[in-house]
Amino acid sequence: MLVHRVVAGALMAALLAFAQSPTVVLADAKADTCSGHGTPQAVVAACTALIETGGGSASNLAGIYIDRANAYDTLGRHARAIQDYDRAIALEPNLPAAYYNRGMAYEALEERDRALADFTHAIALRADDWEALGLRGYLYESMGAYGKALSDFNTATSVAGDKAVLLTGRALAYEGLQSYGPAIDDFTSAIRLQPSPLAYSGRGHVEFFTGRYLRAARDFAQIVAQAPTYAYAVIWEDLSFARAGRSDPRFAHNVAALNPKAWPAPVVKLFLGTATPQDVEAAATSGDATSLQGQRCEAAFYVGEWYVLHGQTNAARDRFARAKSVCPHTFSEYFGALAELGRDAP
Repeated sequence: MLVHRVVAGALMAALLAFAQSPTVVLADAKADTCSGHGTPQAVVAACTALIETGGGSASNLAGIYIDRANAYDTLGRHARAIQDYDRAIALEPNLPAAYYNRGMAYEALEERDRALADFTHAIALRADDWEALGLRGYLYESMGAYGKALSDFNTATSVAGDKAVLLTGRALAYEGLQSYGPAIDDFTSAIRLQPSPLAYSGRGHVEFFTGRYLRAARDFAQIVAQAPTYAYAVIWEDLSFARAGRSDPRFAHNVAALNPKAWPAPVVKLFLGTATPQDVEAAATSGDATSLQGQRCEAAFYVGEWYVLHGQTNAARDRFARAKSVCPHTFSEYFGALAELGRDAP
């Protein structure tokens, strides 16, 4: 599971809600709808009508293109959105919003280098643009560049103050750097300001890594309450209780909401007692090429935890070493393996 499987820029993008697009100043109903007051389909239609009439000044027309691009992004038509962001930039080359909105579209298409270039250009245009700094920080984290992410979030918080989205991002950077004390502090501050599954998940992982299992269980329970079909939170809640020497009173109930066929269902069955470690490891070898590394990583880590719970120390350490070797360095299971291997005994 990614440290922030609720993926890096998604929280930032949702909180920004494309708020920085230039205002369309044409005073009519189409302009009002184009500015975002309608369904994405209605916004596209209204903006298109305005573009066909000329759109006014270059600055105003650039804003219309950005509004239409934002609607295309909402519809998942990211490549089409990029075309409109390109047109906006051609008209007004110095609009930070056009660059970081286009950067989010590139990130959605997993074109990270282009996204990074756009976020960096937006920051070059306005060094105190905390939105662009935050977006770049989350992108750096998705790339495993935690030191660079921490620098961006420090700058962003110095400009914008304590915002939950920035504190969560900075906490994730601290987590990636295994600086767990500051990570917990920032996650906790973010939760006080604006609770989110990402902040609870991050803090829960760090509490688990540092051996505070009941606290971890409480955080994962918060996620399950908000997202009952999110299998990883169900697994981590149960695992946290088990490592604390207690049974999860809600595990059977929580499992009933999960997809019994999709990964990580074999891991869920392992902790239910209806599958073996060998079953999980075999299941991890099936799937598309893009999923296999993650599944093998997760199988190694969770099987290692199962062996811990069954007192098989050597087998556990073998699986944790395997997880350390095969896991992407943005996965929580990677950091979990490091934590387990760093203990005197699992």
